[in-house]
Parts: sequence; C-alpha cells; structure tokens
Amino acid sequence: MKAEAEKFLVVSSPKDRQILYVKLGSTENPTPLPLIIKGLVSPQGVCIDEKRAHLYVADPDQRKIIGYKLTITGDKLMTKVGSEATAINDVEARWCAVDVAGNLFFTDELRNVVLRVEQKHIGSAEIPYDPGHIGSEVLYDGAFDSSLVNRPGGIASDGPHLYWSNKAGGTVVGAVAKGMSSAENGAVASTSIAKNADKVYGVCLSNSNVYYADSRQFLFGVNKNGGSITTISDKLLEPRGCTYDRDGTIYVTDKVGNAVFYFTENKNSLEPHALIKLVDIDDAFGLAIASVSSAVAAAFALFLATNL
Repeated sequence: MKAEAEKFLVVSSPKDRQILYVKLGSTENPTPLPLIIKGLVSPQGVCIDEKRAHLYVADPDQRKIIGYKLTITGDKLMTKVGSEATAINDVEARWCAVDVAGNLFFTDELRNVVLRVEQKHIGSAEIPYDPGHIGSEVLYDGAFDSSLVNRPGGIASDGPHLYWSNKAGGTVVGAVAKGMSSAENGAVASTSIAKNADKVYGVCLSNSNVYYADSRQFLFGVNKNGGSITTISDKLLEPRGCTYDRDGTIYVTDKVGNAVFYFTENKNSLEPHALIKLVDIDDAFGLAIASVSSAVAAAFALFLATNL
C-alpha cells in the first residue's frame, strides 16, 4: 500500500520578510504558521527539492538564493537549525525552480538571463554568478536570444523542458517561452507558447498544461505545446505565483488580495474556474508544495524521540 503524503503549502510574504506555511487537507480554514521569520529582506520566489527536503528562497534585495533543510515533526513543517546557507550569490533572482534531479533553475531579470546550477554544485559554498564558473550555466541569454528572453520572471521545469515568463514585451517575444533544460539537450531549441500578455509573473506546470499570471487580474492556461489560451480567472487583483500539488489542484497567490486561492483542474480540458480562497496571507507572492510521505514523517519523528 502506498504511503499517504503530508502536504504543506509554503508561501512567501515580501512585505513581512517571512515565509509561512499551511498544512493542506487537515481543515477547510487552515491557519498560516511561520516557517522562516529572520534573515530575509524581500523573499519572493520559493521552490522545493522534495527528494532532498531543501527549500530555496529567492531574495533579490539580498542578491541571493538562500537554501534551508526542511524537517517535519508531527503536523508541523520546520527548517533544520543551522541549515541556512547561500546557494547562489550575487544574482537578482526573483523566481526559482527545481527539477526531479535537484538541479536549480532561476532567472536574473537585471542581467536578462535564464540559468541552471546542477545539484552536485549546490552545497555549503556560495556559487557566484559567473557564466564561466563550473557551477553555473547560462541557458538562455537575452543578449543572444532577444526573440525569447526579455526581463525573464517566473520559471518552471518538468525535467527535459524549461518554461519561463517574460516581464516585458510578452506579446512580441512571448508571455511564456519553452526550451530545453540543459545545454546538453540543446538549450537553443526554444519557442514561445503564448503571446497574449505583455507582462507575466509566476509560471507553474501540471501534467499537461502551463498556468501563468499576468500583472493585472488574469490567470491563464495553455497546453505545454502551445495552442489555444484559456482565461482561467479574471477576478484576481495582482496574481503572482502559482503551483501544482500533483493531485489536480492549482494554487495561486494574490499579492494585493492578500490571499491564496485554488481550483481543481479538469484533466481533459482547460476551462474557466471560480477560484476558492484557501487562506489569507498578507502580500502573498511565491508558493510551492512540500510533500513528505507519512512513513518518512513517522520515521523522522521516531528518530527525534530516540536520539534527543
């Protein structure tokens, strides 16, 4: 029998300089709890390497992506004491993504590039932004790929492919662009899959679709290969991040609405949805799903009980 997974929604609040979380499925009106309350200046994009239980937080005002080790005790999500470390240094990253292999992807809007760092190079040592550095790799550069990269924003990976938004000229270069996730796979093979919005923030993926938020009230959806674009909702105030729980639910933040909303995806087709409010969070921005099987959580709890 497959072990059930404990799921937590991790949300950034730049205004309050903190990361919060809610446990999913335990109540219809979950209470947001603090996860990280110190050491951040303007936390925005968040992403999680579930296999290694690492949380990454993009903090552009510190010019860093900061990493934390996640742990679970009972029904509480925590960061391991002393686990904080700079994963990427000297980069104005507002968004990040992690693939199943633990490779870290991020965009640098100021330098107009989309980058990748292999998991083996993410450690306790800080990795500076340097295209020649062994740890960092520029996949797409606006200086050379101006037809697909223009102030890149949100980013997501499904393994072989990478998807990113553009925060300028999206109706020309692409509101959302798609490319290969590594130079070995042919990073130059890229294309625009949507050109309906000029400025786009968060991007997230379900099994078949890409969801993305513009600068106004819209959340859109399009197939991963492009095609017809669907307006999922036009009722948000300033949508920012979105994420998928792999069980059919899409979550999206509303920065001005100070809340996180969700809807259940129709697996057969893209269609408009009435978004449901999950929780109120001031200045909600980035979000990600942390999922740990109940068996792993129980084993960790036993370890704590017998070793502390």
